Amino acid sequence: MQMKKLQVLIVGYGEMGHAMQHLLRSRHDTTIWQRRSTDERAVSLTRTAADKDVILFCIPTGPLHRVATELKSVLRP
Repeated sequence: MQMKKLQVLIVGYGEMGHAMQHLLRSRHDTTIWQRRSTDERAVSLTRTAADKDVILFCIPTGPLHRVATELKSVLRP
């Protein structure tokens, strides 16, 4: 039985974010979001998270509450 491919958002792309992407990308569609983007066209976190099935927080605990609060409006039950 084949498992459904999930839309996974990885918030933070440090060591843990890299590890999660490496472990998940062969079975799921992964998207990375990081606060400091090298891309001048950075996409907002809430826009990026809006259609995701799973959100993995791979960030330090300091900004965790702020980031989770920002995402609250787009999370599905």
